Amino acid sequence: MRYTAKDATEYTFTGNILLPQYLFLAVIVSIFIGLTNSGRDIVGEQAIYNREIKIKLKNHWYVLSKFIVLATFAAVQIALFILVGNTILEIKGVFWYFFIYLYLSSLCGVAFGLMLSAIFNSAESVMNWIPLILIPQII
Repeated sequence: MRYTAKDATEYTFTGNILLPQYLFLAVIVSIFIGLTNSGRDIVGEQAIYNREIKIKLKNHWYVLSKFIVLATFAAVQIALFILVGNTILEIKGVFWYFFIYLYLSSLCGVAFGLMLSAIFNSAESVMNWIPLILIPQII
């Protein structure tokens, strides 16, 4: 991803023609992080979910607790991804801009993964649907 023109003597951020590819892949990776983190959560804990329903706990509190924990994990993973990518490409001064956009993308992935986990009965079927969801976004 680090591209230096033939006539240039050193690498410059503004001269990198591969930067749009990096940004595109960063968004796809952030959505993928959210989907894979949350894809097995509800379907994998069906016994816990049923027990909480029996004691009259509301659905939205269960899903909200899952969402908050997964959002925290996604924030850490996105921050590490940006730190590594920006260090390699020598991108400076835009960490928080990248973080906000990629974090919001990963939150969409978390929400979609939780929805898939609630719809299907097995974790394998959820994981099989993840590529089918990401491929149209890449195209």
